[in-house]
Amino acid sequence: MRKILIVGAGYSGLTLAHLLLSAGYDVTVMTGQTSPEIRQGRTRTLAMTFPETLALEREAGLFFQQWETAPTAPGIHFSLRPPNMPSMEFGGNNAGGTSLAVESRLKMADWLEYFEDRGGKVIVHGCTVSDLEYFTRGMYDLTVIAVGAGELGALFDRDDSRTGGAFPGRITQASMFNVEPHEDPAVRERGLEVVSIPGGGNVFLVPQLTAYGPATTIFAKGEVGPAGMEQLAWEERPGRPSDTREQVATMRLSFLLEKLWEFAPDIARRCQNATLVDPGSVIMEEIRPQVRHPVATLSGGGMVLGMADAVISVDPVSGQQHANAAACARAYFDAIRAHGEQPFTPEWGRAAFDRFWNETGQFAAMFTEVLVANFWDESKRPPYFAELLEAVLTLPEIQDAWVTGVCRPTELAWMLDEQTCRARIAEARERAGVAG
Repeated sequence: MRKILIVGAGYSGLTLAHLLLSAGYDVTVMTGQTSPEIRQGRTRTLAMTFPETLALEREAGLFFQQWETAPTAPGIHFSLRPPNMPSMEFGGNNAGGTSLAVESRLKMADWLEYFEDRGGKVIVHGCTVSDLEYFTRGMYDLTVIAVGAGELGALFDRDDSRTGGAFPGRITQASMFNVEPHEDPAVRERGLEVVSIPGGGNVFLVPQLTAYGPATTIFAKGEVGPAGMEQLAWEERPGRPSDTREQVATMRLSFLLEKLWEFAPDIARRCQNATLVDPGSVIMEEIRPQVRHPVATLSGGGMVLGMADAVISVDPVSGQQHANAAACARAYFDAIRAHGEQPFTPEWGRAAFDRFWNETGQFAAMFTEVLVANFWDESKRPPYFAELLEAVLTLPEIQDAWVTGVCRPTELAWMLDEQTCRARIAEARERAGVAG
């Protein structure tokens, strides 16, 4: 029985751990927190679980009955708000099914407990590079790094030949009870709301199941790009070392609400009677989308394989964190099983990552770069973008295709090719009886 160590108890690491455990591998997960500490600690950046990823969770036995009460999002509503113009409103349904969001603290804590209940081994301890030197000297057949922060993430060199699809950004996120629903029943029915403000940034409103019950999570992100810092980005995090956790949470929530009153007052009004889920449910983080080389060789000669956040970080605005993590876990699982009893080599590790990148990762990055990061920058948009945007605003078929592609970026390939895109728009116009 091959022994595999996974460092990190996030979405990708625990998904891979459960898949391997089900296939008979001897799997150990190393994490810096116990499941109660995860459940009561700081939340993580919001991530929707789209239909394809939900199907993988159910297939692997990782979608639990207690999560069935999670609010659902069968579609997405977009509100584009250029200055000195009426907002452009459109939405659609995902042809692949319904999405939902279970808060990461709840999901990861439940998954870690379930892994241990099934016979998986859990080591609660921080991991250093020195520890990895020891682990890779024959103690485990393969060591996988599923955490991107700190010295472990720094093991993997940046891969400038591949892009994470966006500029660095700064986010503020809070989960609240009693956020008023949208006044339009059609928007409420779709579930997920996205507001895009040129020069300001992006705001998401997502129905989410937390450890304390259903709530609404509001996520605001401003980019820090070549043109400067968007207005929704924070300059410095509020709070001093002497402040309590509750005081810091209150200050950060106040910052978010002030920004909403300035750039999206309709959303701010819906939050007037809202209350924070708990002090751990508000975060302010800096993100740097990038891709790193998936294999690192330690000074002692041992090899470690990076996955998901350790080697590819995508813009949360794309909503692809869970989809990328699940696809990476599935690709690595298939590669490990196919490798049999052969030694795990750097060449094997690079091939496993390449499969994930070619089948999934690159499409999420392209979608983010073309249709999110450069959405308001006319100099970087494709020449046919205005025609595409008009079709999205006026043709229900294209609206649904856009939403479906957001949930599964491989379905957006047609939008990235000018000839294919224009042909599909023409066909949609013809079916709708609209003149070109």
